[in-house]
Amino acid sequence: MIGARWCPHCAASVARMASDDLPAGVDVVVIFTGTRSDVPEQIDDAAIFELRARGIAVGEDRATGDSSVVHRLDIESFPTWIVVDADGIVRAVETGDGSSIADLAAKAR
Repeated sequence: MIGARWCPHCAASVARMASDDLPAGVDVVVIFTGTRSDVPEQIDDAAIFELRARGIAVGEDRATGDSSVVHRLDIESFPTWIVVDADGIVRAVETGDGSSIADLAAKAR
């Protein structure tokens, strides 16, 4: 998931990832980007710790402009889910917080 810590939809996705069963054999990676100092954060450090405790890799992109993840991957909204199969082929790109990890993982098969 590509998201932002200030994004309420991303916060809903993070809460679901922290509580839902994660499918076996599926790697989940979360990258927070789009840092904004003018908007309060919706996702605190405790939520990120919980994701990491569940084995979910979490990173933060603090780059701006052309070098940011948002620019390089042409992300237009948060959260954006990029489903990649075992061969590294992108199988789906979705936005929003509606799909479960299990539903997204099924698209990689």
